[in-house]
Amino acid sequence: MASIQQRGGRWQIRVRHRLLPRALFLTFDSEPEARAYAEHLEALLAAGVVPTEFATAAPARQGDVLLVAVCREYGRDGPVTASDAELLPAVMALCPGVRLRQVDAAWVDALVRDLKVRRHLAPGTVRKRMELLARIVDWHLRRTGATTPNPLRQLPRGYSLPTPAEAAELARRDLEPRRDVQRDRRLLPAE
Repeated sequence: MASIQQRGGRWQIRVRHRLLPRALFLTFDSEPEARAYAEHLEALLAAGVVPTEFATAAPARQGDVLLVAVCREYGRDGPVTASDAELLPAVMALCPGVRLRQVDAAWVDALVRDLKVRRHLAPGTVRKRMELLARIVDWHLRRTGATTPNPLRQLPRGYSLPTPAEAAELARRDLEPRRDVQRDRRLLPAE
């Protein structure tokens, strides 16, 4: 992570880490001073803390990641359940080429509308996909230490049900608005 070299009469450390936007090069007058700072910086970065003098460029890199890449990392390193693993490819297909910084309220609303109208999915299916995507973004934001709010968590109650305008659009396409199928089976007295 940190390498120390003598350059001329001074000591230079080079630090590379995923939280930093690029490699850092710092120079010191003595080797013990360079080693002490390198150890201190490595400990901070290992704890997920970016020193304030380097923090200005770090959030830009975190938001510039592709949402599909975040989904892949979640599938590889995250707490994936069996049902999430089955649904992950479908969620990854929802966001090709979308960067995390592009995920805002307007993008989320457009995605929900696409799921309900163009793809004609049931409300339960819309909720499952959006909730998995929200968990993935939460996991990434928590892991990177970002403080930005997750717009997928700001959806209103009943967002997966078709609005009157969406129902009219579906009717123009000769489609019936999808509803959740509720199962209501009671045990018989003999059971």
